[in-house]
Amino acid sequence: MIFKTANNLYTSTAFRKLRQELMITRASADGILRCEYCHEPIIRDCECIAHHKTEVTAANLNNPEITLNPENLMLVHLACHNKIHDRFGQQVRKVYLIWGSPCSGKSTFVQKSKMPGDLVADIDLIWQALTGVKYEKPDSLRNIAFQLRDALYEQIKTRAGKWKTAYIISSEPRRAGRMRTCEALGAEPIYLPITKEEALQRLRNDPERVNVQLEWESYINNYFDNEEKD
Repeated sequence: MIFKTANNLYTSTAFRKLRQELMITRASADGILRCEYCHEPIIRDCECIAHHKTEVTAANLNNPEITLNPENLMLVHLACHNKIHDRFGQQVRKVYLIWGSPCSGKSTFVQKSKMPGDLVADIDLIWQALTGVKYEKPDSLRNIAFQLRDALYEQIKTRAGKWKTAYIISSEPRRAGRMRTCEALGAEPIYLPITKEEALQRLRNDPERVNVQLEWESYINNYFDNEEKD
């Protein structure tokens, strides 16, 4: 397969399969996978990034000795991956699409992973900025909210500003929709798995969403009704 962009590589079956194989083979006998940068355990699959020691560029994008060579890959925490780029002054701007069901922990994951000055594109935060209230989404402001989101996406697409890493938080259940966003913005997808029952239970246990539970139940149901449809 010929890769046209780095995003094509990161979302390819070959790269994702290699990452999974390395996670298995590099785990210790007791099943613990340790970050090759900070040496702390990598607890969840979504926290593990396969980092290329020799940077992927347009010139070597289709050289498997660079892109698909286990010797050129480190398994590190997402946060450590950001530190590696910062420490060595690498100019590559990374964009991640963090996706999963509503209440899957996407915002919490990003807060734990991001560094000062990173950019976060979260439609829920845009709604909060417009209404002054968390989790409320009045129809009267819907067009404005999505216009602001699209404007922010355009800044990410053109790599405007001085940020080093951008995180796009998405609850888009359809693979085709996510891939269009990834292609348009040059983003690498990271999935936060959760069952429908777990998502609904988190919603019920969230005191900040008491007044919008029925609305958010519909978001969760819609997500799982359409998950992986194209």
